[in-house]
Amino acid sequence: MQIKAHKDKIKALEKAINQIAQMYFLAISKKSGNDGMLHDSEEGITDYEKFVIRVRKAFERLSATEKIFINNDFFYEDYPYWWKERYNKASYYKIRTRSMINFKEAFDHES
Repeated sequence: MQIKAHKDKIKALEKAINQIAQMYFLAISKKSGNDGMLHDSEEGITDYEKFVIRVRKAFERLSATEKIFINNDFFYEDYPYWWKERYNKASYYKIRTRSMINFKEAFDHES
């Protein structure tokens, strides 16, 4: 029963990060401003810009390896087996799980 509960938690975490990634790209497409740039100032920024900044700040809190995992598995999914040349399956899932947990915690911390 514990294994199923663990798998369910991982699936929920994957779903949450997928939603963050989808919202991130939506926010990028909806951002306002004539110059197309995001502004770090809290004044005059849209909710879309705030969301993008929140995601970027969460990424800043990750290690280089965690950034690669989150980017490749959730944000830029062009190469689904990108990890096969570098990691065995067990290592991949262990690092992926740690990366997801740390990203979600960092994202939640930025709220």
